[in-house]
Amino acid sequence: LLSSFKILYISTMSAVDPANYSYQPSSSSLPTSLIRTITLGDDEVETNLILQLFSDRIFISITQLSGKVGSLLLCNVEESIVDNSTTYNVRTLLGTGVSSRGGGGGGEREVSMREVLVRRLAERIVIHTRKMAGVSETTILGGAEDGTGPIAPLLVGVGLKPG
Repeated sequence: LLSSFKILYISTMSAVDPANYSYQPSSSSLPTSLIRTITLGDDEVETNLILQLFSDRIFISITQLSGKVGSLLLCNVEESIVDNSTTYNVRTLLGTGVSSRGGGGGGEREVSMREVLVRRLAERIVIHTRKMAGVSETTILGGAEDGTGPIAPLLVGVGLKPG
């Protein structure tokens, strides 16, 4: 799933001048939308991917539930030039685990898995951003002082079938 997303994300972007690593689309082209349907796994589960770029956000929807969003998560990425670190803050805005529907303790695990998926997407986008800026994958681009990160906040809708 992540490699399919990478192809979709890269195909919507263009190269960036290293002096200006932020590669947002021009305001005249916003919002930019890309919609793809792919088939995953042996069960041929149809998965809809939607990528929308806004001037202040990136929205991604990954759903196997007939276009329904499922859960909505927000990831903010912050970098610090002081300790050369990148911090990913992921939180669930809408939705819960399956425990309320099916009983058992699987709900917390499902929420954790969605948060891991969103963090991995954000990590891949940050690495791609660094590559497009012409720096190594581990180079901190800065921005933490003014509250901005290497990418715009990432809003992700996740609606995957169990199993």
